[in-house]
Parts: sequence; C-alpha cells; structure tokens
Amino acid sequence: HFDAAAYQGICTDPATHCLRHAPPSLGDRVADIAVTCGGSAVRFPLTQPIRNWLVDGTQADWQPITTTRLTGTSMLEPTQLLTGFGTNILDSMSFVLGLDSAGTGAFASSSAAAGFDYCDGVPDQASMVRIMYREASPAPSLNTPATAGASCHVVQRDGHAAGNGLYWLTRVDGTLFQAYCDMTLDGGGWTAVFAGLNGRPNVFDRFDAGAYQGICTDPATHCVRHAPSSVGDTATDIAVACGASAIRFPMTAAIRNWLVNGTQADWVPITSTRLAGPAEPLVPTQLLTGFGGNQVGSMSFIVGNGSGSGTFASSALAGGFDYCDGVPDQASMVRIFYREALPPPANNTPATAGASCQAIQQAGSATGNGVYWLSRPDATLYQAYCDMELDGGGWTAIYAGLNGRVNAFDHFEAPFYSGVCTDPATHCLRRPASLPGTTQLAVTCGNAAVKFPITPTINNWLVSGVAGDWTPIDSTVIAGTTNPAPNSLLTGFSNVSSFVVGDGSATNTFANTSRSTPADYDRCNGIPDQSSLVRLLYR
Repeated sequence: HFDAAAYQGICTDPATHCLRHAPPSLGDRVADIAVTCGGSAVRFPLTQPIRNWLVDGTQADWQPITTTRLTGTSMLEPTQLLTGFGTNILDSMSFVLGLDSAGTGAFASSSAAAGFDYCDGVPDQASMVRIMYREASPAPSLNTPATAGASCHVVQRDGHAAGNGLYWLTRVDGTLFQAYCDMTLDGGGWTAVFAGLNGRPNVFDRFDAGAYQGICTDPATHCVRHAPSSVGDTATDIAVACGASAIRFPMTAAIRNWLVNGTQADWVPITSTRLAGPAEPLVPTQLLTGFGGNQVGSMSFIVGNGSGSGTFASSALAGGFDYCDGVPDQASMVRIFYREALPPPANNTPATAGASCQAIQQAGSATGNGVYWLSRPDATLYQAYCDMELDGGGWTAIYAGLNGRVNAFDHFEAPFYSGVCTDPATHCLRRPASLPGTTQLAVTCGNAAVKFPITPTINNWLVSGVAGDWTPIDSTVIAGTTNPAPNSLLTGFSNVSSFVVGDGSATNTFANTSRSTPADYDRCNGIPDQSSLVRLLYR
C-alpha cells in the first residue's frame, strides 16, 4: 500500500507487480494521474493531498477528482479517490477509485476493504490495474539573460516579447530569475506572481507572511513569489486568470502590501473588468487576502463576490469556494499577474529644464501633457508631470496617485511625509520648495478638475507640512461638471493625514487620499471610487 504505515515498496516486476512511492519532485509542475483497469483508463489532475499520498503515504480519506475518460466505453465517471483513513487498519488501506463509497461505482481498487472489487463498474478480481503520473515538461525561456528586464512589461517594451511563456527577468540587485509572462492578454506585459491549480486541494503555498514559503519550482504552473517592493510605484493593474476566463482590476495599497509583504487585509474591494470568458460573466467585487493570523481556514486567496458560488478563482483552505468563474472546479490553471505603467520619456531635455511647467510653457518648450525636466533653485534637475492644456496649461504636479484611502502612499504633513515619487505622472508626492502668494492650485480627479487660490494655510501645508485642518477654498470648475463645487480642503489635523477636497461631507467629496477618513469619503466628484487618477498641480 502507499499508506505510510503499510508501505513496503514491493516491486518485483515494474510492469505487473509493483508499488513505489512517487518521487518528491512530483507536483513541482502541473501533473496528471492516469488509472487503467483492463481496457479502460481515466486521467485527472494531481492535487496536493493526492501528491502527499503518493509521495509520503499520507492518508487523506476520499479525495475529489475531476476525471477525463481516455479509453473504455463505460459511462462511469469516477469522482473520488480513496487514499486511506484511520490508522492504517486493514479495511481502510488504499486505494479505491470510483464514484463514492458505493462499491458498484468503483473504477479500480486495491483496498482490503470489502465490496469494491469492480473494474470500471463491472465485478472483477483479475484485470491489470496501473497508476501512472505524467508531469508537464518545463518550457524553455523565450528570451536570453542578456535581454532580461525588470518585468514582463519592460521586456515587451524593449521588443523582446515572443509570445506567452517563461522569460528571464532581473531583480534590483541584478539577480536573474525566470517568470511566466502573458504577452497577449489585454495587450500583454503581465508578470505572474502566482501559478497553480484552482481550489483548496491544490494549495501548496500562500502570500500570507506566516505561511509564505516562496515555492516556485515551475514559474508557469507551480509558483508563488512575493511581488517586488517596487510594484505599485507606478499605476499598476492586477489580472487574475482561471482557465479560459480572466479579469483585471487596479492595484490598491492593501493589495500591494499583501502581494509584497504578505500583510493580510481580509476582504478587499476590487473594481474588475472582464478580459476573457463568457458573454454573461460573473463580476468579481472582492479579493480575500487572508485574516485571523493565518488560521488554516482563512489563508489567501479568493477572488469573487464573497459567496461560494460567486467565486472566480481560489487558492484558500477555506471550504466552499472551489469554483472557477462560477463553475465548480479543482483542476483549472489559475494565475495572478501584475502589469505596471511604464514611465514615459521626458518631453524635453535637461538643457531646456525650467523652474516650473509654466516657465517651460512661457519659454516655448512645451510639447503637450507629460513628464518634463525641471530645475530647483540650486540647479538640481528632477522630473515632474506638467499639464500644458488644462485651463491654459502651465500646471506643475506635486501629487499624483489613485483616489481613495486604500491607495494612500504618502502625505504632505510633517510626521507622515516620505517624499515618494517613483513616477511623476502617476505615483508621486513632492513638497514644492516654495510657492509665491499668488499661486493657484488645481485638483483633478478622473475627467473633472477645479482650481482655487493658494492661501497661507495651504502654502504652509504644501511647503512645510503644517496641518491646518479643514480650510476654506474658493474653487472654480475648469473641467467636467461638479455640483456643488468644492469649498473645503482637509490639510490634516492631529493623527488625521491629508487630503480631502469637497465640502466636508462624504457624499460631496471631490477627491480623497486621506487614509484616516471613513471609507465613504472614497468618492471622485461625488461618485464612489477607488481607482481614478488624482493630481494636485500648482501654477
């Protein structure tokens, strides 16, 4: 028997009289199991409990399987595999492949338990039975180490994409590694951080900090890697594929911390867009990132709408969520990808840098919206996003990021300020060196924008990080439609960090990046939102 306490490893003839534990490497890549009985054969995907039974003899009672008929004419479709139970007492020893604990539904049996002596549903004690495995062969890399990039999107940008598959990538320290890249889905450029079979029987590793092992024996089919710390520094989307279905949604700070550090955040709201799958699809609204200190039943992840049958993909040990795009499933391939926005090249050269975007515009060097080289008073060069079209142009961005408290990554206030600016166009907060008293401030959220004069309170907040609570503003709408126009700006107070633009009420919030406000302030121009781009610009 395979069961640990009964295993002897008898193999006097590998063709007709043999039982061997499978090698420990079984399951390092996607693998199938085939069972033959006489002239009939079925196959089914290897799951973690079945792997442990074949490799170590670990009993796991009846295990669900999804079979495909290979040979034979019987209508019997086995749905379970008995791997033993109890303490290896005689009647429990493995194995039985069949429908359930009913003997007449047995496809094949080598268990001392009575009543299961059937071969593909027919009484039998003479047919040859074999159990076999077949692992997926590792694919070759589609690029060379010399063309490695920081991500699949960088490899694609540099012209080295050659279809879906494994690619050489490089970490910040120069270390090379292989990752699976999807170069066709939604324009391509997706880097996989998870690959594995759907459903709780297939769980082999997790992002959760207390459970993370970093298993990646095959980046295409059997891999969990924490995302690099730089992920999310620019606007980033997450894609989840399950079988032939796929969705994407914007990365939030909570999802970033889970992927990078394994920080559990329970159910996190997502705004998903369908990329592939049925015409009338399930619309996932939540991502489970784990909760409860890595209790067995809580470990990540589940993508869906919170209900079991509303699950899009799952690799959590919690029961009742083994669905792929709403269909019961424990065999489809699931992958989680990220795709970061690539910073665009600057619209000018260092030689034409100006003190501000307005200075560049007045000098005749403006060539549209985008990133420009600017120069500080001490002649230090840096890049900033310039809006050269809004309300006549000449606006210099000092903040760019996604709307909503979950996306907060930095603040102007002194105790919270870090100066994060990995992409001046989409992920940046910089204190300006100084602002003249007549300067205007513009705030954009999605397609809407307002402007208002900078008061001394707002100046001190932006330049020196002095929190000034709610301060009145006299705003003018310069893009889109707002009703009412914002009349207040939260610049922080006590332990509440900035900023909120609106009228003080949640329902009329124009833009919000304050982590401390209630979640109902997560609105863009009055509409609930955690994904629109927000910018603060001065002129």
